[in-house]
Amino acid sequence: MYCSLCHRDLSREEHYRYSDGTYCCLQCHARFPQCERCGKPTTQYRKVNEGTFCTSCYEKLPKCNLCNAPLIGEYYKERDNCVCTNCYTTLPHCRICNITIKEKYHTIHGKIACTYCFEHENRCDCCKELLFPGEKFELNSIPGVLFCKTCVEQAKRCDSCSRPIPEEDSWALGDGRFLCKECNEKGVFDIQTANGYFFEMRNFLLSEFGVVIDIPVKFRFVTTIVLESIPGNRSPPGTILRGLFGRRKDEEFFTIYILKGLTKNEFQAVTAHEYSHAWQTINCPQNQSLIMKEGFACWIQYQVYKKIGDKRGAEDIEKRDDPVYGEGFKKVRQLAKEKGYVGLLQYVKNNIS
Repeated sequence: MYCSLCHRDLSREEHYRYSDGTYCCLQCHARFPQCERCGKPTTQYRKVNEGTFCTSCYEKLPKCNLCNAPLIGEYYKERDNCVCTNCYTTLPHCRICNITIKEKYHTIHGKIACTYCFEHENRCDCCKELLFPGEKFELNSIPGVLFCKTCVEQAKRCDSCSRPIPEEDSWALGDGRFLCKECNEKGVFDIQTANGYFFEMRNFLLSEFGVVIDIPVKFRFVTTIVLESIPGNRSPPGTILRGLFGRRKDEEFFTIYILKGLTKNEFQAVTAHEYSHAWQTINCPQNQSLIMKEGFACWIQYQVYKKIGDKRGAEDIEKRDDPVYGEGFKKVRQLAKEKGYVGLLQYVKNNIS
């Protein structure tokens, strides 16, 4: 056996034996620095943070993935990277995932994002800007879609779904209303389509509740300005009137005035509301209270929303708190629970409040 450093014969003297099968004489062990990792004295070594490592152990040390410095003591794990304390404390961090960034990154309004987050993280549905933590807003009317604070507070809104929309993607209807691309594509603008949706709604009311009238119904698409000028407007302040019904004494049909551009769901729900008023005109006391009239119409509208699976539309009716539409709906819904559908129709036909 021989000393791995001076190569002297150690067969007849004291010596050190290491786990890898090598030997070292007492003199070399005392003379040369010892590696902190393997414990062997070495003539070829590297100093790291005041520690000594032989070249073999130095190569085996974990390295910082950013600066390639050996990792001794405390370091940080980020995704698949190991980062030394110096890089972690001196280099910028992504505001989204907090990863330390050495080279390329993106700066958005003074906030830093790594390339991965810049390419893969959520963006505002309106302005398409990257969304940072604490700046993501979700609207109850559009679940699952995220917006930035600026667009929620300042952007133009779709008058159908309330979505913030950029100027270039908004459709003006000529009466002060604007639609997003999706609602514009779903909008009802022609009488033929309107009649098809109306018959679907009417058949549902007939089959489910027995609400039907034999007098023909005609539609007239109007703007908000025309609709609000028609006598009989009872919409609560701050809301957009979407429909009204009327019948002149010399006419043999009812007319439902309805905003052009409503989506199918809105159209069917609004026409159901106005159709209910037409049914009330024929079947209910003429001096019936406004709360009962509007409450029943809102309840019918609510049933249509539920039938077509429009959760948002149904919830909007449930959340109404005005003294006519809101309180009327709550009263009629309670009557329906107590009396059933048949009992409710009989009550509405024979009572004024």
